[in-house]
Amino acid sequence: MRNTRIKVWSAALLAALVLGSAARARQNEKQDKPAPPAASSPQKETPPADVPPGFKIGVEVNMVNLPVNARHTGGGFAKGLPQEAFHVYEDGAEQEISFFLQESVPVHVLLLIDCSGSVQTEWGSIKSAARKFAEALSPQDRLAVIAFNTLPKLVVDWTDKGAPLIDKALGRILPKGNTALFDALYVSFDDLFKNVTGKKAVILLTDGFDNNSQVNYENTLELAVRSEALIYVVSKTQALRNLMEFYQKEYGNVPINAMDFAAADQMLRHLTFQTGGRVLYPGTFGELGNIYLEVAQELANQYAIGYVPHNAQKDGKYRNIQVSVDRADIRVSTRPGYYAPGADRR
Repeated sequence: MRNTRIKVWSAALLAALVLGSAARARQNEKQDKPAPPAASSPQKETPPADVPPGFKIGVEVNMVNLPVNARHTGGGFAKGLPQEAFHVYEDGAEQEISFFLQESVPVHVLLLIDCSGSVQTEWGSIKSAARKFAEALSPQDRLAVIAFNTLPKLVVDWTDKGAPLIDKALGRILPKGNTALFDALYVSFDDLFKNVTGKKAVILLTDGFDNNSQVNYENTLELAVRSEALIYVVSKTQALRNLMEFYQKEYGNVPINAMDFAAADQMLRHLTFQTGGRVLYPGTFGELGNIYLEVAQELANQYAIGYVPHNAQKDGKYRNIQVSVDRADIRVSTRPGYYAPGADRR
């Protein structure tokens, strides 16, 4: 797959996307809307042509597909668990698992990278970490890269040759400008992921601060939740806190209010929880490479579980999901729920 599309979402295009979303939202208001956002309506999935031998992904139209993390309480991935050890509940009712896979599932991964002026001095570390992540992916995986400051820009389209393309694409970028975080997330789900099926993930490098977006957090979150993509945030908040301490020690002032940090961090945690991912905190930008590799390993070691809900109603409502395992020494996690398809959706 070649990287042939270099796209900048202009202010006008962003406005058009937002208007389109608003129209969809007005249509959805006819249905009861859940209070907590959760993962998206299940979709029919088609496996890539070059999936590993023996791989078969669930293709039931109404199947809910869950990437499930299983870790020992003492640390490390819990591998080799049988299907019988897992239990899936929807709104409190246990469901029958109809699809189960322990092997690595091909994944479309988007690297969403902040290239605003705040990362200028650390751009070299960011580029190096992005390349290491691309090198850690399997040949069946697909990678894309969006860099964002005032506007989001697609610099690497879906490809299986991410590492060499990342060097070239990010090498042309000079970090500057403000941060349109919500706009970058919004166009990722409304445009880039629009026709992508199967397992999806976003690796977002950010501090959670947004000072230039046209869309708000609530609209962005709902779109993210419906996309079924896992969101992992590599947060710059710890690195910036360290920088704040340096400023305070050297100059006696702090450039960013501590309350702003707390609000940004809370937002990032909420975003990742609702989509089944998590927040990772490198202490310095030099640790980004190891953090990215940690995410790549987690994606490769997830269980793939699918079920067809007993509740077949197409009411567009939110349904809670819980996954448990018959081992006291193992902890499992996945997205906390999903929106059922509406009456006008398949």
